[in-house]
Order: sequence, then structure tokens, then C-alpha cells
Amino acid sequence: MFNCFSLSWLVNIDVARRVISIAFNTRKDKETLTSGDFVKEIAYKRKLLDPNDIVEFLKLSVESNLLVPVNDGYKPTFSTSGVIIPLDFSVEHDDLFKQNIDLPLAERMMEAAIASGKIHKEEIVSKVSDLQKHLMYVPYEIVLATVVSDEGIDISSFIKEVEAQQKR
Repeated sequence: MFNCFSLSWLVNIDVARRVISIAFNTRKDKETLTSGDFVKEIAYKRKLLDPNDIVEFLKLSVESNLLVPVNDGYKPTFSTSGVIIPLDFSVEHDDLFKQNIDLPLAERMMEAAIASGKIHKEEIVSKVSDLQKHLMYVPYEIVLATVVSDEGIDISSFIKEVEAQQKR
């Protein structure tokens, strides 16, 4: 087991959404799952993660807004039935957990938008490209913030950073 709390870690949004979807789609009778349910489904039945990594996975999924703590369990913030899971899906520890090495602002905004479950990466890129054609003198981060905001995703935590970056 690794200690993800000693450094700043992130969870890969795409892989985490698939893992969460697997857990919830096999337990369709429940709206929330406990950490014990995750251990049972993900670690023992599916053998996707080590049981010791489930606690870190759940913590990082909550921080990434993929899960919301509800009473003694967790509830997904996205529709688990809409997530496509390949038949040969497997999880590598290093693919799921990655160290946060000061990602660029645009990438962090994109990750937050994807984590909301309201829009997919391909849609964001397409909309930003279309809008950027008409606003060619406007920086990419501002166009991205506009697209993400128009989708109803809260980007208030990034606004000051975008403003500071444009003052430079």
C-alpha cells in the first residue's frame, strides 16, 4: 500500500469513473455504497484494486467530485449507466493514481469539467475550437472558461487564477 497523503495526488478521472460505475452497476438496488461495498465489489469480486487502496481511491474520488459522501456511504455525481466500460477493462495502480505535478490551468479546468459529468472531453475541445475561431485574440484559458461556464459547471475556483494569468 502506498501513502498518497504524504504528497499531493490526483485520481485519473476516466479510470475512476469506470471503477465507480462498475461498483454501482453491479449493485443496482443501492443508491449509495459504503467503503465496505467498494472493497467487496472492486477488490474482491473484480480484483481491480488492492483492498488497501480503496480508502485512498474513495478519498481522492470525493476530492475530484466524482463521489459525494452521504451518511455512511458514497453516491456518484454522474450517471453510472452512461459510462462505457470495455470488456477487457483492468486498472493499473499508476494509471489510476497520479502525482499532482502542478498541472497547467487549462488542464485542471478541463479535468474539473469532465469530473462534473455534464460534458465529455471531446465536446469541450470541439466547442472551444469552434469558439476560438471567432475569438482568435482571446486567450485559450478564457475561451475554455467560457465554454465550461456555459455548460453550467462551477469554475469559481479558477476565475482568480485566470485573471492573474491574463495580467502577466
